[in-house]
Amino acid sequence: MGLSHSRSVLVFAVLAMCAAVAAHAQDTAVRTVDNPYQQEFDYALGETLAPNVEIEGLRWTSMRVAPRDEGQIDPGDDAVDIELTVVLDNRGTDNARLQMVVLLEDGAGQPLDRLTLESIRVRDGRTEEVVERFKAPGASLLAVEKVYLFLELER
Repeated sequence: MGLSHSRSVLVFAVLAMCAAVAAHAQDTAVRTVDNPYQQEFDYALGETLAPNVEIEGLRWTSMRVAPRDEGQIDPGDDAVDIELTVVLDNRGTDNARLQMVVLLEDGAGQPLDRLTLESIRVRDGRTEEVVERFKAPGASLLAVEKVYLFLELER
């Protein structure tokens, strides 16, 4: 009876874990949003943010702004090299062209810097990771607490 009870407990634990994973997956589900898409998020420099939005068949799954040199940021440096990385998944049946802007903001939502990406083309049925390089003042980067995301899609 001890072995049967242990198996029952193990099966129950596995089922509970599966339910927890399923619940977490629902929390990170992709939301369908209008075009153009705009939203503000709390953000820490170097963190990977998952907007998890779908706009007319195009999914924006990831965004990250980080210094190219992972060392200390000098607040007096007016031109710190940074990279903006976005991951887009085109689930539509035709190519997508889009414009994207990421505003770096302080804790009060005041703009610190504007990162405007070149026009991006994502072919139908493809996932693209886009990396663009920018320069931004060190003091602005150290003050980042939010990002405001803007994406406008053209089909």
